[in-house]
Amino acid sequence: MGLFDKLFDKKECVICGKELGLLGKRKLEDGHMCKQCAEKLSPFITDRRGSTAEEIRQHLAYREDNLARVPNFHPSRSFGFGSSKLHFDGQQNCFILTSGSNWRSGNPDIVAIQQVTSCDIDVSEHRRELYQTDAEGRRESYSPPRYELSYSFHIRLHIDSPYFDEMYFELSGSDRPNSRDCKEYFDLMFEAQTLQATLMPQVYSMPEPPKVDASQALGDLFRAAAAAVGDAARNAPRPSKAPAPTPRPAEEERLSPRPRSGEDRFAPKSSGRPAPRPGEGPKAPKPREL
Repeated sequence: MGLFDKLFDKKECVICGKELGLLGKRKLEDGHMCKQCAEKLSPFITDRRGSTAEEIRQHLAYREDNLARVPNFHPSRSFGFGSSKLHFDGQQNCFILTSGSNWRSGNPDIVAIQQVTSCDIDVSEHRRELYQTDAEGRRESYSPPRYELSYSFHIRLHIDSPYFDEMYFELSGSDRPNSRDCKEYFDLMFEAQTLQATLMPQVYSMPEPPKVDASQALGDLFRAAAAAVGDAARNAPRPSKAPAPTPRPAEEERLSPRPRSGEDRFAPKSSGRPAPRPGEGPKAPKPREL
């Protein structure tokens, strides 16, 4: 049998026996399975490609039993501010982790808290450099460089199960805190520690709610206002250089013209009346009759 014969050789799903095409088949250790059977697997399955057909059959049997338990699952509390949420059933001490809002229509894995071997909080810092625009409209870095910070909270659960051993999801949503000292950061840490105490009460105790004093709240408001002002300044159009003023012609002097050559520039100015003749002077007043 040649290479092309092997390529176009018809294969069947080792689970349901359906004939497989060139596309849509899933590799197993000892064969292939169809797309429809693969969709029934848990999203947290550890090693599908390294699993045998018999292990996959046992996994699918577990999934059928899990589907029958979903209608009896009633969450009493939910954790998570993003698309992924962990719903906890306080009556049965079990939980599910799902990213769908209509999770009852699916088949989320129901895990007992006794199966949780560790619950770790993973806080990551993210940096995004801020830039400014020069007078010519080109983007350039600040000196020294400025960064916009954000912090994401993830939860990593290790599970004692024959079908998967880890669950990982983001506890924070899209609105991540921008400082380790802000109220949003403390609230997320409180949520994460509460989740630890809920799933592993034998290891963790319930945390106390975060206390934010007036100075810290005022600092949060100041930082938020400063960030808003900075955003407005970065987004505002930069004024172009004003053109140099056009020189105007000198205005005519309103003062009297300069004295001609030979004249005393400090002499008192004439009133415009004719000078008296020689021998003439101001007339004396007449004496008043008694």
